[in-house]
Amino acid sequence: MSFNAQFDQDGAWQHEPAGRLKLFMQVREQQPTFTRRLKTVKRIAPTAFSLDARIAKLDQQHAIQKTIAAQLADLTMRLLDVQFFPGAANPSCDPPAICAAIAAAA
Repeated sequence: MSFNAQFDQDGAWQHEPAGRLKLFMQVREQQPTFTRRLKTVKRIAPTAFSLDARIAKLDQQHAIQKTIAAQLADLTMRLLDVQFFPGAANPSCDPPAICAAIAAAA
């Protein structure tokens, strides 16, 4: 069957008043649902774009935080190596038990 013949056969409902009325009623019934969905999409769309921007900003802040944490860990290790290397006396350590525990852990 050719495309035009099929189209003519499927389009027969357009020429019948009952067919048009049925289709019109179905569209009319679904219109409030489509209107609600469209309003929801219009409300959510800007939020989705701002959410993407917020996620990108959080990723950037997380990378900065990781860099700072690495620097802090490095400086802390340097500080501990200078002040509490094993076998050295540290006169500024008070109470001595804390110094002993740190030296034992190192």
